[in-house]
Amino acid sequence: LTTSEDSDTPEAKKKLDKFLENLEPSPILGFNFDRKSVESEAGNVEQTIFEYEKNLKTGAFDEDYYQEFLDKLNTAGIDRLIEEVQAQLDNWDRK
Repeated sequence: LTTSEDSDTPEAKKKLDKFLENLEPSPILGFNFDRKSVESEAGNVEQTIFEYEKNLKTGAFDEDYYQEFLDKLNTAGIDRLIEEVQAQLDNWDRK
């Protein structure tokens, strides 16, 4: 659907209703990440994203800029942050 006019048709409503009926909740619904053990890395990653997000959101960057962003994320500790999130998810009791 590309226009609001297209989305107002009975067919579009049926498609939307069918889509909504088949939705399943995320398997990580209710998970809360505890960032205490990676507080420094989390803060560094957030600051790096904040520094680059405006250009990334608008597409005002080139390949070198993007690589610089990725390099700074690595320096900020994103790999350690991801490892900790994954470890907590792996150990999470989904009840």
